[in-house]
Amino acid sequence: MTAYAIVGMYLLALVSTVEYYQRARIQRPPLGHFNWRDVLFGLGFIVLMPFFYLALPVAGVTALFALFWAMLLYSALSPFLRRFPFIVAILIVVAQYFLRSPWLADAAVIIIAACVGTTFVKNGLNSREVAAFAVLLMVYDIVFTRFAGLMMPLMQKLMEQPYFIGLVIPGNAMLGGGDVALSAVFVADMTRHFGRRGGYLTAVLLVLPMFVLPFLGPAWRTTGIPYLMFASPVYLAVRGVSGVLKARRTLAAVSPAPTPTAAPPRTRR
Repeated sequence: MTAYAIVGMYLLALVSTVEYYQRARIQRPPLGHFNWRDVLFGLGFIVLMPFFYLALPVAGVTALFALFWAMLLYSALSPFLRRFPFIVAILIVVAQYFLRSPWLADAAVIIIAACVGTTFVKNGLNSREVAAFAVLLMVYDIVFTRFAGLMMPLMQKLMEQPYFIGLVIPGNAMLGGGDVALSAVFVADMTRHFGRRGGYLTAVLLVLPMFVLPFLGPAWRTTGIPYLMFASPVYLAVRGVSGVLKARRTLAAVSPAPTPTAAPPRTRR
């Protein structure tokens, strides 16, 4: 398989998000809706976790990611499995430990990404917060990759354990779980405002920059360029244009129609 197979996996994850958003009924968290504090907390978690992963031994990272898998798969399967979703999640985690199958891992990540995107949007994360999160993570990715030089050591360590959260085509290409999950948030947000068509269109547009990556030379393989550096600007552009078009349609709908003026009466001479 070529590196372009990752394009199909990524597109499948985004399309699955559209259908997951339309079909899944997500329980709201007991503490309320997501807000700006949740965005900042999530950003701080993302900034600090790579250093934590690098400090842990591989066995510790494996145990931590197995726990993440079990929790996220349980959340993703609960809307569709009325009985024993946690047992199914545990069986998937155990199977992956023994099989170490990249295809099973990819399938799990697709389900998890669809659930994460849907959960964030349905629990109150509005478009401005999604846009702010996209900008902050794009800046963080640039700093983390280009200046700190920690991306490739981190990816190599994470891929040594069976529960790597990301899309992987063995021997060819990979896409980090954060890139996939936040892209799913973008698609879910557009699905909320514009339905399936808006979600599908956004999914296709988010995939298009992948066809540009090979023209960047070997840097996109050797330095581990985060895909959010490309996906975030695409989402911001699509969201801005669609927001303007939606505002114009709303304004046209509420504007009163001009009343025709009566013609002056004719006078006979």
